[in-house]
Amino acid sequence: MEYSDIDSRRFGLNIYRATLPEIQEGELFEQLVSNKVDVAILRFPTSQQHEISRLDRLGVPFTVGDVLVHYASDLRSLKTRTARNLGLTFESAGDEHHQVLDALVTEIFAGYRNHYSSNPILPKVDVLDGYCEWAREYCRNGREGRWAWIVRDAGLPVAFLTCSEAKDAQEAVVVLNGVLPEVAGRGIYGDLVIFAQQFFAQRGVPLMLISTQVQNVAVQKAWTHSGFVPTHSYFTVHVNASLSHSFRPPERVAYSVSPSDADAYGHLSSDMNPIHFDDEAAQSIGSESRIAHGIIVNGVASRFFGTVWPGPGCIFVGCTYRFLKPIYTSCNYEIIITFPLIDESRGFAKALLRVVDETGELCVLSYHDLQFEGGRQ
Repeated sequence: MEYSDIDSRRFGLNIYRATLPEIQEGELFEQLVSNKVDVAILRFPTSQQHEISRLDRLGVPFTVGDVLVHYASDLRSLKTRTARNLGLTFESAGDEHHQVLDALVTEIFAGYRNHYSSNPILPKVDVLDGYCEWAREYCRNGREGRWAWIVRDAGLPVAFLTCSEAKDAQEAVVVLNGVLPEVAGRGIYGDLVIFAQQFFAQRGVPLMLISTQVQNVAVQKAWTHSGFVPTHSYFTVHVNASLSHSFRPPERVAYSVSPSDADAYGHLSSDMNPIHFDDEAAQSIGSESRIAHGIIVNGVASRFFGTVWPGPGCIFVGCTYRFLKPIYTSCNYEIIITFPLIDESRGFAKALLRVVDETGELCVLSYHDLQFEGGRQ
């Protein structure tokens, strides 16, 4: 995985990205922990859709954000086509066009769904701002292989187009584009595609690439009409490890399970597995000594959620656990509780509980879903 500076700055989180041929959950988990990742944005081929189930083994929340479909057009065999809207003008966009471009992007992409908007921990307003920032990055009039155009009809801005060109001029990519909803249906979007194809074909670029979310059927029809063919597709998955960010200061609790605590929990739960009571039995499976019942740490979480925050009235909805190292009796640990998601309007929070030993090694990772009365501070 690689650190994504632009995503991290935009959302104020520690975000990494990777495109994977397959999922190796062990290696992925190690990278999540070592890099203290909040969100890992992963893409892998839809031909490997059976790999998604392997993410369950992480013990970390994840969201299938979207399916991205890719198309290509061979500009060497481009057929001459005439635009439907002959009065359109394509104005090369520079820094002075940022305001016009922002207005177009904001109206065109309001409510559009992609992998960012599918993630509940990413603010929707930041997603829309991200589109604006993304488009502005291409207002360079060909510098660094980036291009942007404001499309006008009778002098009024009605659409925009952004593209990039590889350094070796062997391919061009339509990056972000769109048409205002009030002029949809007039064939303006198809004219954007024709313009982009002809522009880069005249520059001698042999191949043009474009992609979108699979549900965006209308633009895919326009692409196929212009000679684009589908080439491949990817799932986008967000793994919300939330290992750096918290809406509340981390709560740190010193913790130790006494032998009498383990004995009492065993009798309460009727789990009398010898590895919880006898050193030799535990050592026979490779442990150093008797192992405390793993779920016993849930008592600390329950106390905190019910009496500290959110406090009385909090309902424990569900949780997932990933046990990485045994919790031994009579050893010292630290429990760290953070809150990567708090939605006051819905009265919902997601908490993360980590148990680390005296060397700082992670022993338990647990995510908890909580309901509470709105307005808690």
